[in-house]
Amino acid sequence: MGNLKIPPYSIEAEQSVLGSMLLSKEAIFVAAERLRAEDFY
Repeated sequence: MGNLKIPPYSIEAEQSVLGSMLLSKEAIFVAAERLRAEDFY
């Protein structure tokens, strides 16, 4: 029970990343290189 993760702290950050991925194929590769799961917690 001690390893439970809370939901993403910044919904706006998550929405921005997902939106950019929908608009640009290149954004997917940039995000994959730079972002980690921890960036949203």
